[in-house]
Amino acid sequence: MLKNQGLYKNIIERHKFILIIYNCRKFIISMLKYTVENSNFNME
Repeated sequence: MLKNQGLYKNIIERHKFILIIYNCRKFIISMLKYTVENSNFNME
């Protein structure tokens, strides 16, 4: 039981880490898109 609990906790921690990375990546991509759109707008 305790061994399984530790494994479950480990999976949750890893999942949290993946979610943080995923959210950061999404944020960076949206920032890049925004920057590219603005620079294209400024070029015209």
